[in-house]
Amino acid sequence: MIDVTLRKILNCLAEDVGFTTHLVVKKIGKIPSRRQSAAVRSRLNELYRDGYIAHLDDQKPVAWKRTAKGTALLAEMGDAGNEHI
Repeated sequence: MIDVTLRKILNCLAEDVGFTTHLVVKKIGKIPSRRQSAAVRSRLNELYRDGYIAHLDDQKPVAWKRTAKGTALLAEMGDAGNEHI
């Protein structure tokens, strides 16, 4: 099971739209960390490593998108996964 912050990140992403780390931080709101951007970046890399999110393309800055595996995980947890709208 994933924690609340990872769940928030997955919920704010979509499979067809990419968001920069900065926009992800803005979309998920406050998390328990003094260095919020660094903490979110670390969590994004964790989700990326596990295959739940991917890079939208090879451009910079990196735009993150949810993968089908990430959407399936949200469905298993009962989350709609449409908070990005």
